Amino acid sequence: MNNQVIKTADDYGVCNLIDNGILKALRAKSLTTVSVIVTHPHYKERVEKLLVLQKELKDKGFEFGIGLHFCITSGQTANENPGHNSTLLEVGNTFRTFNYYPFNKIKDVDVSRELNDQIIRLSKLIGVENIDHIANHHNIVYYNKGMFEAYAAVAAEKKIPIRTPMSWFRKFHKIDDLPDYDEKFLSGAARRGAKLGMWRKFPQTSYGNIIKRMSFATHLNLKSTDVLCEYLYGACDKELFEEFNEDVGIKVVDHSLKQFKTGKRTENIKDAQNKTAEKAGKKKFDKLERMYEEKAKSGGLSMELIFHLADSGELDPLLVGLDNFDDENDIHGINAGYFETRKRELTMIKAIDWSSFKTSLSLNYITFKEL
Repeated sequence: MNNQVIKTADDYGVCNLIDNGILKALRAKSLTTVSVIVTHPHYKERVEKLLVLQKELKDKGFEFGIGLHFCITSGQTANENPGHNSTLLEVGNTFRTFNYYPFNKIKDVDVSRELNDQIIRLSKLIGVENIDHIANHHNIVYYNKGMFEAYAAVAAEKKIPIRTPMSWFRKFHKIDDLPDYDEKFLSGAARRGAKLGMWRKFPQTSYGNIIKRMSFATHLNLKSTDVLCEYLYGACDKELFEEFNEDVGIKVVDHSLKQFKTGKRTENIKDAQNKTAEKAGKKKFDKLERMYEEKAKSGGLSMELIFHLADSGELDPLLVGLDNFDDENDIHGINAGYFETRKRELTMIKAIDWSSFKTSLSLNYITFKEL
């Protein structure tokens, strides 16, 4: 059985700098799906341009998916009713930011309502049946049990796959020779989260808690990949690596994909089975454990690689003339300090020989709908 890899670019629909990077990666056939934010002013015309490119590339034999990047930490609510009241909002219609997020003030029902409203927004442009997946900005809902269950329930009702809460670090504890992370306590993603006050919620992302999230999603028959390669986030960030070099991101991708090697893949599946059984204790995660048993028989794994891209060079023709923010360094809930790293990620993703990996490791590059 071939292994499945999804290559996702997050945050499309916000501004030219980000969208330009994503469109260039799509034209280079380096992605399989795009996660769209619909909470900023110009999302509609930007999604329409993405659809133009989708058709153009499909006519040339290359297809990619379009999913929803559910967002409650950047931009404004998708609920357009005057006087709308929600615990997700800080001032007026504007969301709370990720920094020191007040989870104790959030009502799960507001998460459900907002997700439904954002699905409706994207559905009006591409049709609900064409929404490839649902991810969430800053992975915010994975830090809280109630928020995650509200989010998962809506996705299950709509029969839309979700991004797995199972990070690569949490999933396989036997990772070896991880580039430039060997002596660091936290991954790049975790270190950025700590800077923003999320260290208080790190226990919520323990292996045991993530297993509970996965078990809940499995019982709802939600599709997702086996693992999320989130440690790529920050791999091109000079702030996080004292001895940074342009190749480190490529090394991380190379390392993650080589987990699909026959012997390593079997070891990883067995490790996941054992860890799940160990964390289950008296509470059995029967459906989840059966899923791993099936994977052990088939030998197949699925992974999502996530990318955060940007390009400040010549605008893609589809973006010329679109309304844009006057100052892209001052967008609510978007870290302008990460833009340079996004540019390096684009250089990295275009430099990787994806066809070589596909052949040598028997990979299928897919969308979520193909899981």
